[in-house]
Amino acid sequence: MSDKKDNNKDKNVDKEVIFESIDPQTEDIIRDALKTFVKERYNKRATNNDIEAMVATCSEFMKCFVIMGYDFKGNSIKPIFYANNDKDADALNQYIQKFIIQSLH
Repeated sequence: MSDKKDNNKDKNVDKEVIFESIDPQTEDIIRDALKTFVKERYNKRATNNDIEAMVATCSEFMKCFVIMGYDFKGNSIKPIFYANNDKDADALNQYIQKFIIQSLH
């Protein structure tokens, strides 16, 4: 039982040393960096979840498809190519080529 008390005491001492050794300016920089990091990760995760939901919805209605375009912020999205097998992928590639050629005329 005294070992647990000693371990807790050591942890408290370590925390005190850490908190006392960091000046307020450094602490603010670290805090701002962590806020920025968390915010970016959250936004990226939310975007990925939205894209996964969109792909799941589209796959209910189409065997294969391509999604490309821009998000609401004006950023281009990474094109999504969805096909269950090679046959569907080949058919989609042929269709895309046909569409592009017809669009040029």
